[in-house]
Amino acid sequence: MTQNIPESHDSLVGKIYEIAAEPSQIEAFIDSWGVDSTRLISDEALGNHLDRASTFLNRLEPAAPSHQALLQRYDRFAALILSENDVVELANDGAEDAFGLSEGRKLNETTLPADVLRQLSLILQEARSARDKKQFLLRMDFQRQKGAALVRVQWLPPNNSVLIVSTHFQWSTQTDDLLKKAYKLTDAERNVVRLLVEGHDTKSISALRSTTEGTTRGQIKSIIAKMNLRSQVDIVRVAMMLGEMPELEKDVIANPVVTKGWLEKEVWKPFSSTVLEDGRKITYSDMGPRDGNPVLLSHLGSCMVRWSKPMLRVAFAHNLRVICPIRAGYGQSDLPDGPYDPLQLATQDAVALLDHLHIKRLPYVVQGSDFPLAAHFLATQSERVSELISLGGRPCLPDGSQIEGRGAWQKFFVGAARKAPKVTEFAATATMAMARRIGAKSMLRSLCKDSPADLALLEDPDVSSVLEANIALMSDKSSSSARAFANEFVAFQGDWSDLVQVARAIPTKIFIADQDPTFDLDLLPELETAHPEFEYQVLREAGLALTYQHFKTLIPILAEAARDVGSTP
Repeated sequence: MTQNIPESHDSLVGKIYEIAAEPSQIEAFIDSWGVDSTRLISDEALGNHLDRASTFLNRLEPAAPSHQALLQRYDRFAALILSENDVVELANDGAEDAFGLSEGRKLNETTLPADVLRQLSLILQEARSARDKKQFLLRMDFQRQKGAALVRVQWLPPNNSVLIVSTHFQWSTQTDDLLKKAYKLTDAERNVVRLLVEGHDTKSISALRSTTEGTTRGQIKSIIAKMNLRSQVDIVRVAMMLGEMPELEKDVIANPVVTKGWLEKEVWKPFSSTVLEDGRKITYSDMGPRDGNPVLLSHLGSCMVRWSKPMLRVAFAHNLRVICPIRAGYGQSDLPDGPYDPLQLATQDAVALLDHLHIKRLPYVVQGSDFPLAAHFLATQSERVSELISLGGRPCLPDGSQIEGRGAWQKFFVGAARKAPKVTEFAATATMAMARRIGAKSMLRSLCKDSPADLALLEDPDVSSVLEANIALMSDKSSSSARAFANEFVAFQGDWSDLVQVARAIPTKIFIADQDPTFDLDLLPELETAHPEFEYQVLREAGLALTYQHFKTLIPILAEAARDVGSTP
């Protein structure tokens, strides 16, 4: 049946299949169709074409984790990712210890001996030229007292990067804390355990610690007794297992030690996770001092999760702890099976996370279009929110209508969400695939093209690397972000004006960016008239990324709101 199908049907169907074959075509599609959302054809008119195109799109590329997620698999070992030009793209703490390399440095700047570097360089050449071979393994003598280590090299398409993983165990704060808390090991004994794990024998441990071998043997004997083990080998085995234990409670997690590079490590530290009652895993970012005053942050559909070094420096200076749940479907946070209510699910998962962290009450900081999530949280958990701070977001009007923006992406997704939810999910899937195909940097430029302030922000290396990682998290092939994004966007277009009424009872600050493509600034008076109880402020030279552009103003405001709660976890 093809009754009442507009004349543009055949053209639209053709464009959908073009997008399935080449996801980057979604941008041209949005530019031409998003200008007038009334031209969007309904899901019914497209029949099975969307299903077929979506299936083809999903099979276009193999499921693979982002480089950030890939590196997190090896956070207990020395691991790094090199670009095609042998520049370090990503590196964990262990890589700096074993290879002397951190992000932005070149392979030839390593602390490895010259002969070991030559070996590794030859293996890298072979891995890149023989791409049909997945992995290469070589043995390296890093240091005589540490013995040999195995190094695995794996080629990573499509950008000709390589993953390098060494069997050198990365000592973590968590391992050290467990040895102290669970086994009551002294500082000296924990230091001996660490050296044993690194491969040192009694003689070299004594030399490194300037003690006698008798003293070292006595300490090892004490460690064996306290840990109820039988041998030195058991010490190493148990210590390495401790690194795989679930995250410890906050009372035994130390704040980062202020040493060289600590801020860089704080930016790129792995996300934490917890398992919910229904068996799903959710991940979350926990930035700033662990004993700081907390705020709850929403991350937008573009996953504005990580903050830059200058932002975190200000957060630490103001004792601000920022907890950002990575919502179900994004990154490695699991979606439930079957249908679900996005607003209810986000509230449910945030509450579970706060309970896990033993936080009873705090400010809710909402970014951009996530305002409905905060409104739902307030309507059902009002006792847990002390203040609402909106960074770019705004409530709907009393009749359920919303003030829209002028950007092409915004117009398209709003129109699709209201008329054709199936088109919304297909477009979201194509957008995520496009981001993977053209890379995070190019995707950011596409998303920021309607805001000069956002484009200018990409010239700041401290910020651009973080924003690229955020986009990579959004578009991770192993996630269900397209489904999550589409479901949220459809829910956001509904009438949630009743939820907004609860926000009247608590202090609410709304910051609006003058270059936000999702908001028509000329209509701000209409919003102020509809909700005079809220406090409004327009930030100049700001766009979708206003949190990153005006952090020196905004972070102290968040910190003050967090202090005013009157209690910390």
